[in-house]
Amino acid sequence: MSEPLTDYSARILCLGHEVTTTIDGLLRLQNTRDHKKPITLYVVGTTNSTPPLPLGDAVTLCSVIRSLKSPVQTCGMGFIQPTQALVLAAGTGKRWLLKHSVIHLTPMPRKRYNLGFNGTHQQKNIFETQFEALLAELKLSPSLFLTEQHLDAQQAIANNLADETINAPQPQIKATHYERR
Repeated sequence: MSEPLTDYSARILCLGHEVTTTIDGLLRLQNTRDHKKPITLYVVGTTNSTPPLPLGDAVTLCSVIRSLKSPVQTCGMGFIQPTQALVLAAGTGKRWLLKHSVIHLTPMPRKRYNLGFNGTHQQKNIFETQFEALLAELKLSPSLFLTEQHLDAQQAIANNLADETINAPQPQIKATHYERR
C-alpha cells in the first residue's frame, strides 16, 4: 500500500493508490484547520503495474471534495485513468493538468458491473443514478464515458476535466483563492 505524499503546513496532498480513506481523512482535517485556504490534491496517473482507482472510491473522493468549505485545487499528471479523471474534475479550486498528460477514458460501468460486493439489482440502479448525478454536478458529458478514447491536455480542458495546463507542478501551484463551485 502506498502512502500519500503530504505536506501538512502547505496543505498539499497526493492521491496515489489504495489510500482513499487516508486522503478522505486528510482532506477533512485540512478543511477544519483553515477553510479559506486552498488544499492541493495531486492526481498522479497510473502505469500498467498499478491498480486503477475503484469507481466507488472515486465517487467517495469527489463527494468529499465537493462538500468541503476549503477550495480543493487538483493537479493531474501522467497517464490518468477514467476514475482519476473524475477526481481531477471534482476540484473546486483551480484544476491543472500537466501539458503532456493523457487522460484515458473508457466506458464507465452501467448496468452490469462489479460493485465489490454482492449488490442487488436495486443497489446497482442506485449507484448508477448517483454516478449520473455526479457527472451532472461536475458538468461532464456522459458521452465522454461511452467509448474508449485518449484526450490530450487541451482536449481535457475543452471537455471540462481541467481548467488549464502547466509545465510543472511548482511554482505555479500556490495558495490561490480561486473559487469555482
